[in-house]
Amino acid sequence: MNSAKLLSILVLAAILVVSVTVPFERNLYLISLKITVVAILGVIFSLTIKLTRKLEWQKAESEKASGISRYLANEKTTIEEILHGIQDGILTVNLSGFVVSANRKALEILNTAEVTIKNQHISQVIPDKRLAQNLSQELEFPSVSYDGKKLIVKLTPLPLRSWDEKVKGLIYILRDITQEKQLSEMKLDFVAIAAHQLRTPLTVVKSYLAVLSETIYPKLTDEEKLFLDRVKIGAERLVALIENLLTISRIEQGELAIKPTVYDLEKLVGETIDQISDAAKQKNITITFTKLISHPAPVLIDPYLIYAALINLMENAIQFSNSGGSIIVTLQTDQEKAVVHVTDHGKGIPPADAPFIFNKFFKAAHKLSQGSKGSGLGLYIAKSIIDAHHGKIWFNSIEGKGATFSFYLPLTNLPKT
Repeated sequence: MNSAKLLSILVLAAILVVSVTVPFERNLYLISLKITVVAILGVIFSLTIKLTRKLEWQKAESEKASGISRYLANEKTTIEEILHGIQDGILTVNLSGFVVSANRKALEILNTAEVTIKNQHISQVIPDKRLAQNLSQELEFPSVSYDGKKLIVKLTPLPLRSWDEKVKGLIYILRDITQEKQLSEMKLDFVAIAAHQLRTPLTVVKSYLAVLSETIYPKLTDEEKLFLDRVKIGAERLVALIENLLTISRIEQGELAIKPTVYDLEKLVGETIDQISDAAKQKNITITFTKLISHPAPVLIDPYLIYAALINLMENAIQFSNSGGSIIVTLQTDQEKAVVHVTDHGKGIPPADAPFIFNKFFKAAHKLSQGSKGSGLGLYIAKSIIDAHHGKIWFNSIEGKGATFSFYLPLTNLPKT
């Protein structure tokens, strides 16, 4: 019932009361006064009801807000406990790179306190010049923990987004990879020692096989020649595997020595194709060299290492090509770089494997790669060598139709135009 209706009822009630209790001949002024008093009381009553309802609503809303506040406080505490319980360090910074927060593990890794690093620029918290240049750079850096232990820490940046998906800062994940590095170094040392020990006897085996091929090969039966050829191929594969293992060991330990010299890339590609031709013939695969160049392609490289990269790319193409297929090697240049493409028309690369194709020891789990004899090292080595020469390597592939691996190298001694 609204206040207007309530007021009307009260006025009627007042008139009724007055008509009953006051004689008709009494002073009309007294009657009017009583009616006015009753009306005022009605208005006050109506306002009291409204005020009571409003107070009750405000109380309910206050209790609701208090409940939400308690819920949010509990959620904040839970999130903080989760963050502090994570075994990786977590730092958050704003878009300018100033530290907003840090969990307990991050403080342990950096051997500091939150009050010390809060509102400090990340390049001061982690004194690495690379961070000052690029806040979003993944890197590794040395640190000393709170107990004096020397650490190697991997820093991985991730975008920090607000509710509307706008980037408002960065999250840095700090992971202690000291043990991983130590184990990796131990494995690399073992691989290097084993490879060196195997290289000498295999060199002897290859030498004697070469002597046998020159002396008694013409006298052998076709079956015996087949056996001898298979032994030679097996020995060559072992030598290639050992060289790859030694190369990986040097790459991982940062000891890949580059001996740069100006070399004609066209000549090097041709020499590599000649070297790999026997392996291609075994699968009845033809290799075509297409030269889309208007002038020589001199590059400042270590010919041995670029040769190794080319060999690995071409061996990969042969391995995943069907028998009787073809491979096209293309060389092209512009004013700044020389580009090499190695194209096969074989099995291609499954999209799920594409992000990992240059990873060390990666071999596709796809059915197309089953039965392959590769070690999973060739593409990793090729990428490492090209990167070390300030070049770039990439690939394009359609599963079931083949793949093209490409790389470029900067030209040197550019011809005058």
